[in-house]
Amino acid sequence: MSVPNTTTFTFHDVTNEIYGDTNTGRNLVSCFADAISGAFDPTYEGSKDELLNFRNYGSPNLIAVNRSALSYTTGALACGVSRVLTMVHDGDNFVPQVGDTIYNGNIPYTLFNGINKWWAIANANTAVLIGTDGVVDSVHTC
Repeated sequence: MSVPNTTTFTFHDVTNEIYGDTNTGRNLVSCFADAISGAFDPTYEGSKDELLNFRNYGSPNLIAVNRSALSYTTGALACGVSRVLTMVHDGDNFVPQVGDTIYNGNIPYTLFNGINKWWAIANANTAVLIGTDGVVDSVHTC
């Protein structure tokens, strides 16, 4: 669920999307710091200094895929293994592509440290090499 695409959403809508709850003690500055840049709607993201910059923020801009629980040293080794954990990415395709950023699949989404290893992608006959910065560096077709 994303922040509504209206001008009447609340701060609680934003914290619910970013953190999965509405706990107290958060402020707009912390929300911008913890937000995923690829989840902002480009029409509204602006300077990221007001609540309305979160309009339409969230899930629709992220794609969830299942990945392997373990990492591998080569793309070929990652092929054919069980894919049971969820991650999300900011790309335009179902399968992450070179340059896409990967996040852990649980709210709040955090950058996925791929430890410069290969990870299998479910239902795609693909493995991706993910760097420590969470960015896909290479794609291997199984």
